[in-house]
Amino acid sequence: MKREKRILKMDERQLAIQGKANGVVMLFLMICLCAAAIYRAVTEGETGWELIALLASFPIMMLARRLYGDVETPRGFKNQPLPTGRARKDRRTRAGNYAIEALFFAVPMALIDVGLSVSSPQEHALLQWMKAWFPTLNRVPLIVVSTLLVFAASFAISYAVRYLVTELILLKQYNRLQEKISDSAE
Repeated sequence: MKREKRILKMDERQLAIQGKANGVVMLFLMICLCAAAIYRAVTEGETGWELIALLASFPIMMLARRLYGDVETPRGFKNQPLPTGRARKDRRTRAGNYAIEALFFAVPMALIDVGLSVSSPQEHALLQWMKAWFPTLNRVPLIVVSTLLVFAASFAISYAVRYLVTELILLKQYNRLQEKISDSAE
């Protein structure tokens, strides 16, 4: 007599609860990694693997969702669906949303730069580089210029990555799926 294998599967409600729990755990781990990176930067003057793990978690999460076949409407910073059309108004709406999300990324990066620059008795690499470009500036104006540079670079990189990923990958996948659904419905 053969024993039957029982495979336990979760229903939609249980999957949603598990997804929310995973999100809370991910947020907790990110906070811990941020705290560890800040502590290491203040005490040792350098960042370690914590910062790399924190920054790598987002692309890995996006890749995993892509591999598992998640194609949904791209969402904005308020978690509302973004318009997916090719009209100028839709593209402007999406671009404005990307800019707001880039601000949400750039402002904390600039604040972290200010915190590290002010709390560190020695000048870190960016301040030393800025000192080479602007030798007449004192420490406070150098910190201001450094912060503005970090803000601008963070904003530009965040905006570009979000724009490219959404416009070139997510929207094409979503529109392709919508076309396939409408073709199969006919």
